Amino acid sequence: MNPDHQTAPRWPTDSRTETLMGDQSNSEQSKAVVDAYYQAGVEGRLTDFAQYLHPDFTTTAPNYLPWGGVHPGAAFFRDEVLANLPDVLDFGRFRYDSLIAENGRVVALVNFGITGSDAMIKISEHWTVKNGKATSIWVAYFEPQTLLEKLGSAPGASRPSKGDMDMTAHTHQTAPTQFVEANGIRFAYRRFGKAGGVPLVFNQHYLGTMDYWDPAVTDGFARGREVILFDNAGVSSSSGEVPTTFEQMAANAIAFIKALGLKQVDIFGFSIGGLVVQEITLQAPDLVRRMIVDGAGPRGGQGMELIAQATGRLFGAHPHDPPESVWLAVKFSPSAAGQAAGREYLKRTHLRQEGRDPEVNDKVSPAQVEAIRNWGVQKEGSDDYLKTIKQPTLIVNGSNDVNIPTVNSFIMQQNMPYAELIIYPDSNHGAHHQYPELFVEHATLFLNA
Repeated sequence: MNPDHQTAPRWPTDSRTETLMGDQSNSEQSKAVVDAYYQAGVEGRLTDFAQYLHPDFTTTAPNYLPWGGVHPGAAFFRDEVLANLPDVLDFGRFRYDSLIAENGRVVALVNFGITGSDAMIKISEHWTVKNGKATSIWVAYFEPQTLLEKLGSAPGASRPSKGDMDMTAHTHQTAPTQFVEANGIRFAYRRFGKAGGVPLVFNQHYLGTMDYWDPAVTDGFARGREVILFDNAGVSSSSGEVPTTFEQMAANAIAFIKALGLKQVDIFGFSIGGLVVQEITLQAPDLVRRMIVDGAGPRGGQGMELIAQATGRLFGAHPHDPPESVWLAVKFSPSAAGQAAGREYLKRTHLRQEGRDPEVNDKVSPAQVEAIRNWGVQKEGSDDYLKTIKQPTLIVNGSNDVNIPTVNSFIMQQNMPYAELIIYPDSNHGAHHQYPELFVEHATLFLNA
């Protein structure tokens, strides 16, 4: 690939590219493979890119597109995407915003014209490359309405109904923040994904906002179900005060879910969100169909009384506005692979630029730490409640969780009658961030069972 090509230089002067730490030659090779795709489109020979496809290439795109869903096999991308994409996207107006590579993973933030119109669209494309061959692509679209309108007239394309577009036209990056009132609290939330089934409600970690969720996870789930993110009381865009018990946080979450008119949901809780979802299930068992508990533990679990101290040690002088490097230590293993996955996760959390949640205020940390302290008190029979949870439960953790010791995941699985357990290797508190595609695949199998 000639970097000085005059029609569309590889890295235009108004764009940004970056090679992260790691095997630089491998990163550059992966970047060149991905750039070959865009160059082929610019030069009007997009189907020539088929030579770069691994036979097991997998295409993942939002369900509202004619090529949406998960499609294994290079033949699909060659015959359905490469052959037809120029009918929809004008490569002649292509430009990079950024092209970032780390070993075999490449993230391209790119802009295309909409064929036959003056409109432009921004797209985030996540590629994996191995030995000079592209092995997968995962795509997210910013503000896709114009694209959908084009698809309504594109050959062979079926335009979604307006009702479907209202839900499925959005992704993690584009879903608008909405509000609903319950219990005197104005809850901020976002809904997106495939409507019609049981929604999956996400419950966030210590200090986290809706923008701390991983788009690779949220959009991964949204391909097959509706996803609901929200800020609980007193957090970020929601009004009210943060309670000092997880029982009250759960009561607030239940009020929020019911205010949306939902009769049954699946719930996913990470870290302290994993403590909240246990309480939701206890307080409103008829509301919960299935539960995912990630990086959490039972009341009074092993080492749980020390979590409040560990939180203070890990977050130090930045209890309500931690530097991003803190999350690398808190969520990811110290290995080279773990830290590389952490840096990739942090970049994904910044893909959403418009309508972001504000960081939490300085009242949030003390209240959440007090709730953690109350939960961790060890008493005789403190975890007996686990035996009363009858909902099918998936328990997930990393092999060495420095926040909530991994042994607590085993304790929960052994005491919950319908629980199964997954421990991911070489991982820490945020194993689902380190292995997002694998986690979504495992959790989807569980939810669909």
